[in-house]
Amino acid sequence: MVDTEHPQTEGSSPEGLARDVARLYSFAHAEDVPYRIFTRTPKTRPVANPLAEVTTSPAAEVPPGAASVEIWVEEPAQAVEIAASVAPTAVPVTHQPTPQPAAVPPVEHAFVAPKPGSKTAIAVISIAGGVGKTTIAANLGRILSARKEHVLMVDATWASLLPFYFGAEDMRRGLRTFHSPAPGIPPIRILGTEHITHEWLEESVKPAMKTVQRTIFDIGPASLNLLPEILPLCAAVLIPLVVDLNSIMSIPRVEAYAKSMEERGLDVPKPLYFLNKLDATSEREQQGRELIARQVGNRLLPITIRRSAAVTEAIVGRMTVADYAPESEVANDFSQLALWIQKAMPIALPVAHAGRWSEA
Repeated sequence: MVDTEHPQTEGSSPEGLARDVARLYSFAHAEDVPYRIFTRTPKTRPVANPLAEVTTSPAAEVPPGAASVEIWVEEPAQAVEIAASVAPTAVPVTHQPTPQPAAVPPVEHAFVAPKPGSKTAIAVISIAGGVGKTTIAANLGRILSARKEHVLMVDATWASLLPFYFGAEDMRRGLRTFHSPAPGIPPIRILGTEHITHEWLEESVKPAMKTVQRTIFDIGPASLNLLPEILPLCAAVLIPLVVDLNSIMSIPRVEAYAKSMEERGLDVPKPLYFLNKLDATSEREQQGRELIARQVGNRLLPITIRRSAAVTEAIVGRMTVADYAPESEVANDFSQLALWIQKAMPIALPVAHAGRWSEA
């Protein structure tokens, strides 16, 4: 994609990209590893910046029975009454600490649907494998739900793995509803299918989007042919990357998809990139991040998700890391990304109670 607002850098041209990839190749000393494997097990070393430290628990220390703990309980979908909507207002984006998702006292919140024509949906897309796309989508959905948003998650990957992050035990497709054990948190709805088609999008996905405030699309290679129909529904397109050759080489393809849709006159958001599984103590990964920044400019978000064993442990327990280790640093990373989404793409918030205040 050619960004007319910012001058091209060397890495924006095919020749520049080739030079950048060659540099990254040399940073990784890739002569002794297979072509597609660009990461190594990080070594422990002193960390000057406390924010860069990663505190994780060994897999062997997972509490007994964690794999069978169901934090979310599936129940039949229930009808939702849609109240009057309020147009969302743009809020400046800031990067600041945010409280961890936590249980809240039960409060009855009236559902407020987005105003017709406003966009609050998000697409999480990956062409390269192994970047943690579905894990990111699941954690964002869980955190936004804890922040009182009514969330629909659309599994457009064919694999239908999203339900397993919320305690599911089978591969059933269709619309499924999961409820948190904490009171006052709206349920999460997950919609999957074996056949990702135009008819499914029109007959199942779009009607379901009207019953929620936020939709998160989990999009893999199986649904790339539907991008011209899905992306115009979205307020943001998020592309997770890891610092390896396969992931970096997917950037030109993503940019080409976006450019072709723009040339067709489709109203689609520009792709926004962020790094996942980042080892902040690795000089090589920091250099790789700089190369990515040269390719995409200011569309590389300052928010990163650090590498943590807690994420893998949570998946083994069929949980999001926001449920498994809510006080962990990586859970806070996901919360930062969710907070950015809420500020950049706000929804109409409901009013819990109406009436005059009184003195006790």
